[in-house]
Amino acid sequence: LGYPANEFRGYSDSIQWQPQGSYGRYIFTHFHQDDFKKGKVDTVRLVASNGALFEQTTNSYAASTPYAGVSRVDLTAQVVDRYEFTSPAKTARTDYANYDLFGNARQVTISGTGVVARVANTDFVYNTGTYLTNKPSHTWSTVNGTKVAESWFDYDGQVNGVAPSLGNLTRETRWLSGGTNPVTQYVYDNTGNRIGTIDAKANTCASTGYTAKVDYDSSYRTYPITETNALCQVTSKTYWGVNTALSAPAVGGAYPTPGLLATTTDVNGVRSDAYWDGLSRPKASVVPPDTASAPTTVWTYAVTGTAPSYTLE
Repeated sequence: LGYPANEFRGYSDSIQWQPQGSYGRYIFTHFHQDDFKKGKVDTVRLVASNGALFEQTTNSYAASTPYAGVSRVDLTAQVVDRYEFTSPAKTARTDYANYDLFGNARQVTISGTGVVARVANTDFVYNTGTYLTNKPSHTWSTVNGTKVAESWFDYDGQVNGVAPSLGNLTRETRWLSGGTNPVTQYVYDNTGNRIGTIDAKANTCASTGYTAKVDYDSSYRTYPITETNALCQVTSKTYWGVNTALSAPAVGGAYPTPGLLATTTDVNGVRSDAYWDGLSRPKASVVPPDTASAPTTVWTYAVTGTAPSYTLE
């Protein structure tokens, strides 16, 4: 299945069985087969083992040709009918409209049984030179034509509406009816990690200048090593092979898997340890007063030959 050996045509339906205890359910999925929508999900039906329809999701699409030789298919509506073994169904509907040239829906309407329709609108800001085409600049939502929410998003330290260069959200402003709009600010390091947050009331730690401050490892700039809150309280973490040695763990059956969490020390100085098996799955956790010789939690995995297998905790 798949290009170039073959296309999605001819693979219009799939059936999945999900056992649930002594019962189970079927998931019937139908895929479109025409030129434009081939491979797109048309309907998904959840059917109980006795044949009763529990839920059905129906998708609607619109095909367009925004550029010569380029075809695009946009999701225009998704309707979820939940029967819960009774009729009529309860419906949840989401409509997508006013797509831009980059496939972003600029208007989303949520409605359904017993729900007052809420319309969410989004203005995006674009930098096609750096392929940043999905960053929201301004959002607002209405119910029965009345505004209920509004936000503005600024990027890379620039004012609202200016095309982003890196795409880092640095300022978020939310509408407050009858008051001053609260502003939250964000700071990043030169690798794009968010390292600092200043909340709308500027509640900051004196030593960091941030409401929340995150320090990453110096080698990979990937792993959060310390987290400091507005009260200057620090949570620290170690990771196997990053800032702690890849030594043999004290828990039987555990492996020092590089990059996975090893320890967490909270603001009260209480340390908890994490251990993993050879497949990077949780093996054990140790929280004081327990020790590695008698862990707080131990996970055991088994393959029975019949899905799903089980996990003992």
